[in-house]
Amino acid sequence: MSRASDKAYSQIRELIISGDLAPGEALGEEALAEMCGVSRTPIREALRQA
Repeated sequence: MSRASDKAYSQIRELIISGDLAPGEALGEEALAEMCGVSRTPIREALRQA
């Protein structure tokens, strides 16, 4: 696992916990990549962790 995917995983988790991503909200790769400041590949890897 790359550091970028670890960073993305942590950021996505925080967005969910903080309520910035609402329950049931679609998690699109492009939008998440922009929010986290990484490309789509680390986002895909982070989402596979969950």
